[in-house]
Amino acid sequence: VIIKKPQIPVYKIATNAKEMENLAKEAGKNRIAMLNCVVRWDEYSILLEKKKLFEKYFDEYSMSTSYMYKLLKFIQMKTLLDHAIQNEKKITLKDIENAKWVALFKYTTYRNFKENQGRDEILTAVKKLIDEFGENLLIPITLTLYERRN
Repeated sequence: VIIKKPQIPVYKIATNAKEMENLAKEAGKNRIAMLNCVVRWDEYSILLEKKKLFEKYFDEYSMSTSYMYKLLKFIQMKTLLDHAIQNEKKITLKDIENAKWVALFKYTTYRNFKENQGRDEILTAVKKLIDEFGENLLIPITLTLYERRN
């Protein structure tokens, strides 16, 4: 599955779709590739359920799109840090910068939500989701953002 702007030529869309298909096939059977994430179909169903949670936060707690884009950045920071740790490579300054993702996530959440505005629920639930799904959480967040566009 790919998402592209309408002005992209069809042949480029087809090429990108084929690349995503190959990513999914290389990872094994019963997989879907979307937004450069490859997940099993059962995990994809779970991620779509998590999308409902972000929709709830949009509606009940007035979660902003800028906050959602910051969440995408925090997920990217965590992913890069995890890759650096797994590869047991020499830690760089960029890796140390990425290690700040939890503090930045908490700071941003405190800045965007009041205590009676679901802040504690968002802090615990979203942090747990990021830890559990990592970069695959890009799927429900990005789908939520695209659906909220005018």
